[in-house]
Amino acid sequence: MRWQSRALTDRRAGVSRAGLPTQFDFILYEMDVEVLRNGTRVRQFSFRKAGWEAARPVNLEDF
Repeated sequence: MRWQSRALTDRRAGVSRAGLPTQFDFILYEMDVEVLRNGTRVRQFSFRKAGWEAARPVNLEDF
């Protein structure tokens, strides 16, 4: 399998339903995948996937 990704959006800070910042930042990616058998491509497909990263400490005072 061989794959490449590219960001479709800028990095965004997560926001809770209450409008408060979350611990995570998010980016939406486009993933292009090739499935190989003996070096020959047998399948190719794309999909979108959300990526996230812990960017801020959890604020326990909000709970």
